Amino acid sequence: GRDISVIGFDNVNQSERLMPPLTTVEFSIIDIGREAARILLDHIENPNTPPEGLHVPTRLVARESCSQCL
Repeated sequence: GRDISVIGFDNVNQSERLMPPLTTVEFSIIDIGREAARILLDHIENPNTPPEGLHVPTRLVARESCSQCL
């Protein structure tokens, strides 16, 4: 058989309760909102400047659903 790894994105509470526990990427939704608002306000003030990309720190939470992550 084939080995399969599954990774989620947002580290909700249910991730660790699944069987097997889901490996996931964790990030701060507050940081995303703050950065998005800052980029939007900057673009409103400077409409001729192309908007920048959004970069938010993430962290891999390795659990049993990803054998290569442990």
